[in-house]
Amino acid sequence: MIEVVIVDDEMLSRIGIQTLLDGARDVHIRQTFEDASEALSYLKGNPVDILLTDLEMTGMQGMDLIRKVKVQHAGMGILILSCHNDFNYAREALEVGADGYLLKHELNGERLSGEIRKIYEKKSRSRFQDESIQRRAPREERESLIYRIGVIRFCQEENGLDRKMAAHFLEELLSGYGAGTLFAPAAGDMFIVFQADQGLADCERQENFAAVAACLKEDTERIMSQQIILGVSREFERTEEIPERYKEASRAADEAASSTEKYLFFYHEEPFDELKAAMDFIRDHLEEGLSLAEIAKDSNMSVPSFCKKFKARTGKTLVQYVNEQKVEMVKTRLSDRSLSLAEIAEQTGFSNENYMVRVFKKVTGSTITDYRKTN
Repeated sequence: MIEVVIVDDEMLSRIGIQTLLDGARDVHIRQTFEDASEALSYLKGNPVDILLTDLEMTGMQGMDLIRKVKVQHAGMGILILSCHNDFNYAREALEVGADGYLLKHELNGERLSGEIRKIYEKKSRSRFQDESIQRRAPREERESLIYRIGVIRFCQEENGLDRKMAAHFLEELLSGYGAGTLFAPAAGDMFIVFQADQGLADCERQENFAAVAACLKEDTERIMSQQIILGVSREFERTEEIPERYKEASRAADEAASSTEKYLFFYHEEPFDELKAAMDFIRDHLEEGLSLAEIAKDSNMSVPSFCKKFKARTGKTLVQYVNEQKVEMVKTRLSDRSLSLAEIAEQTGFSNENYMVRVFKKVTGSTITDYRKTN
């Protein structure tokens, strides 16, 4: 049952709101007030789920009431019912912490109760996300768990999928599996925080997870006629890591764009690319006149091994690659007419001006003089 308090200094308005909500079986009006200060005092000892309030009232104004409620009862939902059809008015109310804004003259029972339910569900999800993992088990038990995030995407979501219904369905499934908790944020992907016993061997945890994922896929297809994609993060031990692991799971789910046969995608860190690191190192140190031995050493390879792999990757020898990179640097310096060729050679790692001129001609097919004329 959703517990509601109404604050409005007009008696007919309070009665009208109560009447509109009479048919809503899941909404209970706990109390009504004509004075905002009295309502605030009541709420200190009687917290409710949703506060319905007008903005302009005698005594304490609605804006002030909202500000105080947000400080004293951060988890309470606030719905404004106002006569002001003014965007700036509504924007100010939402900025101070209201969760919804409805015009009184547009109200009916279905719209009002629907907005109350929407705010209640949003607040419930927020509390669930903030507290459920921490409260699920005593500290000692939590420390024996290991987690991973699974981002869920529905392949046919664009065909009118009811996300609220889907979330309830997934919660039921996960409750039956006993393997995780669903989070359904208002914006972004739904995701599951899977949990497992840290004492299990890696292979056993992986087998158990694969079995749960397979059941989730099968049950979703069978009951909802929906195919799913599940992007999965690496395992982690601290719940503080959830935001970062969510990003991993989301990136893993993105891989589905290049595959139509799989439904399960695991996040993998990009392996260290020794040759890419070497090329980055070269570009960052061109003016220093690097030697082949230095570059190979920085890549943790022998000179012969490095040369072989570098040629296979780029189709060029290291000398060719370095000279091409240096020539590109020379081109940028040539636009500065105040620099002499000797100065440019020194700044770009060439041993002297003549060598730079020869390499430039060999790489570009043009002399430096001709290049400067056309650029």
